[in-house]
Amino acid sequence: MEASQIKEIFENSGYGFLYKKFHYQLFVSGLLDDIDDSELIEGFLESYCFEQNVNLCFDNFSFYFKTYYYSYVKHDLQNHFLY
Repeated sequence: MEASQIKEIFENSGYGFLYKKFHYQLFVSGLLDDIDDSELIEGFLESYCFEQNVNLCFDNFSFYFKTYYYSYVKHDLQNHFLY
């Protein structure tokens, strides 16, 4: 997914401040490089409550995303085998 698409998802979710804060780390780490499903990122941002005035480091943000991603993929696989 392109950086402009990721930025738009963050802004539409009300978390433009997070993208502004972490855009460099997202680029360097490649955390979202292999994500082609915008619904995954949107769901992640909707599931967590990130406040602008609360100090959040990228390591914690990355951990939250990886935890959500694992759960999302596992749930998707379970649904695939159930139906």
